[in-house]
Amino acid sequence: MQTKILAVVIGLTVLGFPTGAFAQGTVPERISFNARMTDTSGVPVSGAHSVAFGVFDTATGGAALWTETQPTVAFTSDGLAYVELGASTPLTSTLLDGRRLFLELNVDGTVMSPRIPIVSVPYALRATTAVEAGRLGSLTPGDVQRRLTSSCPAGQAIRDVAADGTVSCQPVGPGDITSVITSSGSGLQGGTLAGDADLGLLTCSSNQILRYSGMGGWGCSTDDNTTYSAAAPVSLVGTTFGLSNCGAGEVLKNTGSAWTCSADDDTTYTGTAPINVVGGAISLTGCAVGQIREWDGSGWACATPHGLSSCTWSVTTSAIATASLSATCPGSKVAISGGCDAAGSAQILFHRPLGPPVSGSAPTNGWNCQYSAAAIGHRSYALCCAYN
Repeated sequence: MQTKILAVVIGLTVLGFPTGAFAQGTVPERISFNARMTDTSGVPVSGAHSVAFGVFDTATGGAALWTETQPTVAFTSDGLAYVELGASTPLTSTLLDGRRLFLELNVDGTVMSPRIPIVSVPYALRATTAVEAGRLGSLTPGDVQRRLTSSCPAGQAIRDVAADGTVSCQPVGPGDITSVITSSGSGLQGGTLAGDADLGLLTCSSNQILRYSGMGGWGCSTDDNTTYSAAAPVSLVGTTFGLSNCGAGEVLKNTGSAWTCSADDDTTYTGTAPINVVGGAISLTGCAVGQIREWDGSGWACATPHGLSSCTWSVTTSAIATASLSATCPGSKVAISGGCDAAGSAQILFHRPLGPPVSGSAPTNGWNCQYSAAAIGHRSYALCCAYN
């Protein structure tokens, strides 16, 4: 009877240690592989079986990048097999170069699916590139100067550095400026060829300034920007600027083409109720004691402030079976709050002001209760107050 592979549990591990098959210091080009296989009944597969391995760069289809067949892979009585991939065909860093790869198994002619992704540890084969660690870019160790391992004492400077990082020092003597020369256009004067040098700005004639002329540099020039003139309404007396004088009570007003003195004709005001203007004083017209100003739709009028007073409770008890009950307020009183009691096993569904009122209008004059069942003895409460 043909045996079918039901399940394969894969473990892949890079062999990171040298053996007799590898030269000392080189990275093994093999991968440790283990699997557990059962048949379609869940019975572990045992004995020797031919297993062909293939590495692909796609999960399905494509051409194998590496293949190796091991004709006598031994499976234990538990269905376990342990194999070194690369025993006959090495797994090199050229193959495991960082791209995503998949391992395919063919057991006794049956291709296993799906392919198994090769991840993480197997790419340790890339460690062969560590041979480049002895270089810094294109530089060899001989091209790099070691870090300094010594320094110079005070008053000395480094003359040269040895290959091992030690330094040779030499004394640093006092220095002197050999010459100070002022060139034309620098705006400076003075200088010397030795010793101390006194430098200063060029000396110009009275009322001249130093001015930069571009390519010619700095030079003395007449200050031609100190004469000013005034145009109305600005006045200039000596070095003092001011506004032109106008007559008493006049203001400066622009006519569209010039500023002129003109009467201030915007200082007379009149008032419209409730604003009262007396002379230069502005105030509100009076109301009776305790009243406020209230907009009545066409103007501001004196009115008594709104408020609540003389609050009492109104209670209504259902004398017949009903599921809706309202407590109403007497006279002109309005309901500002309320409550409900349910009789028997009935539940209070909701309660609210009787109405409810239209936005901006006075409160309603009652409180409505809704119950889950009609009954005698339901109660509705309304807190009724006088609303001014």
